[in-house]
This record gives sequence, C-alpha cells and structure tokens, in this order.
Amino acid sequence: LLLVVLEKRLGLKFSACDVYLNVVGGLRLEETGADVAVALALMSSLKDTVIPDKLIAIGELGLAGECRFISNIEHRIKEAARLGFNEIIVPYKCVEKKPIEIDGVNIVPIKGIFDIIRLFK
Repeated sequence: LLLVVLEKRLGLKFSACDVYLNVVGGLRLEETGADVAVALALMSSLKDTVIPDKLIAIGELGLAGECRFISNIEHRIKEAARLGFNEIIVPYKCVEKKPIEIDGVNIVPIKGIFDIIRLFK
C-alpha cells in the first residue's frame, strides 16, 4: 500500500522495481507508526541516497500521503533520544499544539510525504 501511495502521489516508479523489506531480527511490523520510516527507506533506495545514522522517522501515512497522528509521541521521542538519535521526524499533528523540545535533538514535523521528499533535495 505504501508503494502505491508513493508512486501515485510522488510519481516515484516502484512498479518497475523488485522491492524487498527486511525487518531487523525477524520482528513483525504491526505498528502503523513505522509507515514513515518504511517510506523514507524506500525513497532512499530509489534515489540512491543515504539516510543519516542518527535520524529516525515515526508516523503513519494515509492514502492521500498525509502523515497521521500517532499516540505516545512524547514517550517515543524521549526513547529515540535516549537511544542516541538526534534528528526525529514526527507527524506535525502530534507536536503542533504542544511542541516537544529536548536538548541536542532536532524534531522535524511533517504533514505528509511531500515533506519527506524535500529531505532528499
């Protein structure tokens, strides 16, 4: 479904590619909050661009490419910072009313996949 959204909304040509997704340690992805991270990885592969080691992406993508609200964002951000990530992509709707600030951490709010593609320019 993510491939369809990326192809339809951004014009990225995944239909001509073989796409494989591997989750570390054989874990199962049941969390919709991983959508943005998967989309970022897919775009990175297609654009042949490296994602910085200290960047993490959290969020759910809708069919129109919008980044939806996810629960427990403050806890997720604090845990990511504790693990050493210093740039955290999060849904704009999660931080618009109550911005979260952590020293040494750049929180990047996004409204949708169009904001993600700008990270590659």
